[in-house]
Amino acid sequence: MATSVNSTCRVLYLHVQNVSRCSSRPFCCSYRRTQQSSVSTERKADHGGTNTVETIIVPRRKKRDSLSILRALSSTVGKDFTAAHNRYLDDPFLIPVSIREKQTYTLSRASGKRAAKYMIENHSPLFQYSNEEPKVQAYQPPQTEYAHPEPSEDALMERIGMRRVIDAIEVYKNLRQSGEKLPLETQLRLLELLAVYNCTDPAPPPLPEETVYSQDAASQRIKLRKTWHTNSIVEELFEDLPEKTPAAYNIMTRGMAKYLDVDGAFGMHKEMLDKGIPVERETYHTLIPLVPYYTEKEKWETVMTLLKEMKERNFQANLATFNSILLSLSRMAAYPQSQKHAMKTLVEMQNCGIEPCLGSWYYIIQVFYYFEDRQSNILHDIVSEVEGKQFTVQDSSDMKFFSNAMMKCFRNLKDLDLAYRIDALLHTGNNIRFLNDAFSEQSYSWYFMQLLCMFETMDKIMEYYERIVPSMWTPAASGMGELLKAIELHDGFEHIPRIWSDVVMFDYMRSDSFTEPLFALMTKKTHPEELQSQFADIAEYMIGRWKQERVDEYTNPIQMTATNVSYIIILCLRSDRFESAWSMFQTYKQHDRMFSGILSDESLVALTNTCIEQKQPEKAIECLSVVGNLGLQNHKELAEKILTEMDLSESQKQHIDVLM
Repeated sequence: MATSVNSTCRVLYLHVQNVSRCSSRPFCCSYRRTQQSSVSTERKADHGGTNTVETIIVPRRKKRDSLSILRALSSTVGKDFTAAHNRYLDDPFLIPVSIREKQTYTLSRASGKRAAKYMIENHSPLFQYSNEEPKVQAYQPPQTEYAHPEPSEDALMERIGMRRVIDAIEVYKNLRQSGEKLPLETQLRLLELLAVYNCTDPAPPPLPEETVYSQDAASQRIKLRKTWHTNSIVEELFEDLPEKTPAAYNIMTRGMAKYLDVDGAFGMHKEMLDKGIPVERETYHTLIPLVPYYTEKEKWETVMTLLKEMKERNFQANLATFNSILLSLSRMAAYPQSQKHAMKTLVEMQNCGIEPCLGSWYYIIQVFYYFEDRQSNILHDIVSEVEGKQFTVQDSSDMKFFSNAMMKCFRNLKDLDLAYRIDALLHTGNNIRFLNDAFSEQSYSWYFMQLLCMFETMDKIMEYYERIVPSMWTPAASGMGELLKAIELHDGFEHIPRIWSDVVMFDYMRSDSFTEPLFALMTKKTHPEELQSQFADIAEYMIGRWKQERVDEYTNPIQMTATNVSYIIILCLRSDRFESAWSMFQTYKQHDRMFSGILSDESLVALTNTCIEQKQPEKAIECLSVVGNLGLQNHKELAEKILTEMDLSESQKQHIDVLM
């Protein structure tokens, strides 16, 4: 009996030990040993022998948050590279694949949400019934009626709390006209509201679907213009304050800096220094990035002056302080000493025990690779520093790191090994969420694929192609062109049928700049029978699609060029599909004005030779007439070949004599 108990306890003990070793795993029960031993040992005499009985003391259950089980489950599955993004999964039939389809789908979905929100905001009495529990105020119809409709301090505070800027301004003007005095605290609250929103109602926050397509070059340029409303109500309110407190000065300075009124912000800062008004740390954080646009003094000296002022006020530098310095340096990266100052800033961050975020490294990259001909190993050092880490969002520029790093890796360095390391970092933990918009995804994938096409084997290129297309990246026609160059370089013609399936899916058959190189590549040399048959299938599909769109009267039908017709004829002939080739030739003859350019000499010669082989003199003579009309060089040679190798009637011989 003792032996049985001993064995059972031993098994239980080993189980607890195994669970304890797995405590770092998300889904394992976490047991930990307390400071005192969780196993006590007793020795008992049994028939003259000594046995050990182990008593297990189970530790207290570890507390977990409400997402622990979900995290554990998510850690057991990987990314499905064949699946579309979850924003497209409402209806599998409607999953978009091309760039235009993705944008249309996403923005139309956002438009539907906007329409629903409009109905709720303008007809809120119709949407009062709600049975959810607990009730989330953000999801409730907005309040349309004020509790204090008449102008008063309470009415003003109500509108300030609801961020109704225009209505708050109207109430304030009415109170000022009536001569009512407002407390200083209320005036400061209103001043802050007007400065933050620049005297206009805040725009509705963008929906997630709208954010996906908002990061483009045009929107970035717009953000760098001065938009501060000069001589507006906010400046009048500031002048009318009975007491201009330090808070009021700081609010005005930050508001001007936010909307890029550089002279106004630095003028307000100078006034604060002259009057001995304390400047807050957050105010310095908004002034430092504006230094490159401030032309009164040497730029870096101005930055150092602001930092010395912060030191005199005993402000402790934090991540936002250093990021503001690096942002300022990135805006004056053409300055010869910017790289040296950026490195000094990094050293100072290390001395302060502050770890840079991805946004900090983004600014460093901008400084060191401002010009495309600049060569530096700083990107290698940055990747070595952050490799294997999982990051959280700490700065608005964090989202720009990966796309920018891959772009510089391609443009400045042409380093494939470094690109692999950046890609491994992107797929570490949840770092993939730092590609949060379509512009970043397209940019990152485009530069990565270009590096792969330049330096990798064809099998490796296609491996990564299958991973990111179309789930993450829909290549443009130019991107597919780079892939065709890689196929030609590495003799990877067997991958063309796979590429063609995406060409059809992305609707790139309408791009002559892509289809002509594709068909030229397929006709470059003769391939094994099976592959050659697949190429002929592609040619016949192109013909059939082109004809069908004209029957259906498409508004934007495929435009077929004579060059593509030539390639299609050659592909069909190489797979012994003479009838398809002849049908395309007849179509060209009947509608030659629909095709730009002329048929190639190679295609007509091949078609004529096939007619000779199949002993069809009428068709051979018809080909010869087209060759003569186009003025091609092989006209006489083909005529002599038809005369010598075919049995012709007298009328056919006379016809050839006329053509010669």
